[in-house]
Amino acid sequence: MGANITAATAPCSWGVWYADGRPSGTAWRVFLDGAAQAGYRALELGPDGYLPRNSGELASELASRHMTVCAGTACLRLDQYRNFGE
Repeated sequence: MGANITAATAPCSWGVWYADGRPSGTAWRVFLDGAAQAGYRALELGPDGYLPRNSGELASELASRHMTVCAGTACLRLDQYRNFGE
């Protein structure tokens, strides 16, 4: 019995943000091209707004690189957990 494992990447793995959380300016197409060229076929979306929010546009960009989405991201300030319900 074999296991199906998806090896994926994420925008943060490609230096699209500095360690302090500021964007580095890496264009999302540069990230997708690099990930595809490295052989990744799946990715997680990264923080909301980095990749296109329009699902049709994102699907087209991913399909052109033979990639899919396998996960999303929830960017939460865990140090402010009291505010999660607001």
